[in-house]
Parts: sequence; structure tokens; C-alpha cells
Amino acid sequence: MTTGPEELEVRTNTRRTLVRMAVLYVPLAVICIAVALYSFSHFLGGATGAIVPAFFVGIFAFAFTVEGLAAVRDLRSAGPVTSQGMVRRTWSRGGLLWFFRSHYMFAGDTVYSVEPLTSVTVRAGDTVEVDHWPHTKTVIAVRLLSQGSGVADPDTRPTYR
Repeated sequence: MTTGPEELEVRTNTRRTLVRMAVLYVPLAVICIAVALYSFSHFLGGATGAIVPAFFVGIFAFAFTVEGLAAVRDLRSAGPVTSQGMVRRTWSRGGLLWFFRSHYMFAGDTVYSVEPLTSVTVRAGDTVEVDHWPHTKTVIAVRLLSQGSGVADPDTRPTYR
């Protein structure tokens, strides 16, 4: 057991990250929506093959719209929120063609993208407090409140059948 909260990770200037996300994803969403609508209108006009690009570009349009709106909602929100919960699991996985690694922490009911050192420091069963933006879940700070047994709740462990 730790005696007090231990700062594991602090990120500064996360608002700039949100602005960058909004500037990237909102125009991409608008472009993809326009292309999907153009393809769909040609499909309605009789070009049956136009449904294929309308479908695939529509998937990208949906993804970019969700990300862009989440960033804009965070920029317009009152500010960051604090969540507290028990760590259920941490893991990492390869990103773009396995050149980059992303590290994740499943705490409470939410998955957060964290720094590598945080990912290897916390274990299942630890209690953490996370400051984050409410819609994108962009992490600002992670604090370790107490160390657990290394085993998550029995209800949260995966079941194998």
C-alpha cells in the first residue's frame, strides 16, 4: 500500500492536442461525407457500382466524424474531469505497421491511452485516479492511489470457454 497518491504521468498542454485533433478530423469528415454523398447520388442515378465507394468512404466518414465531434465537444466543455477506478488490465500493441507501440490501461469502465512507464508501473488491482477530457478520454494525469494484489476483481477477469 502506498501512503499517498503517486504521480505516474502528467501531460502538459493537452488542449493543443485537442485542437490538432479537431483541425485534422473535422475537414477529413467533411470531405469524406461529400465524397460518400456524391457516390451515393450516382448510385441512386443508376450507377450500381457507385455503392462500393459510397459504403467504404462512408465508413471513414463516420469514424472521422466521431473523432472530430469528440474533440470539438472537449474544446467547448467546461474542462477536464477526474475518474477513479481499479485497474483491470494493461497492455500494449503495435501501431502503424508495427513501427509505433501504443500502451493502454483499462481502469474503471474506460480504456485510456497512457505512457509506456505508466503501463508497466500499474498492475491489475491497483486503484488509480485519472484526469482526462470527457469525450476523447485524452489523459492529462494519472495518479496511483493504492496498490492492489496484482489480481483484478473476479467479475472483471475474462472468461474462456
